Amino acid sequence: MIMCEECKCSISISDSSCGNGCECCNSDKTTKQLSCADRIKESLSSLNDDLTNVMNNPNHDDYFDDPALSIETFKLTVVCFSYGGPSDYLEIKWFGNDHQWEIKSVTYRFSDWFDTATVEVEEGTPAYNYAVNLIENGAI
Repeated sequence: MIMCEECKCSISISDSSCGNGCECCNSDKTTKQLSCADRIKESLSSLNDDLTNVMNNPNHDDYFDDPALSIETFKLTVVCFSYGGPSDYLEIKWFGNDHQWEIKSVTYRFSDWFDTATVEVEEGTPAYNYAVNLIENGAI
């Protein structure tokens, strides 16, 4: 086995490069080269077409034609620390009530004008513990 020069996957030694046996690059080469940001509009358009078909079907309660694999409901609490250039927030995704709750994720969002970055906050860090404290003490 050797590595494919384009995508670094394994291909048999008798093949020379993508297009000659590399399954991942043979499937849809244009999709492999585009980022999600480049593909998102087309994907949403396709989803909208599918959902239109589902909603126009008088028997749309039949789960076989619904594209949703799962449906989850969460609360999203956004804690703003600053809102001018730059701004930063904690986004706390959680579910439950006053007596029983669970945090799904805590994300730190840092934005400066037309640029934004996010990172998942690790459990046990001060930012995560702050989020837990807000929910635990009923602040949100």
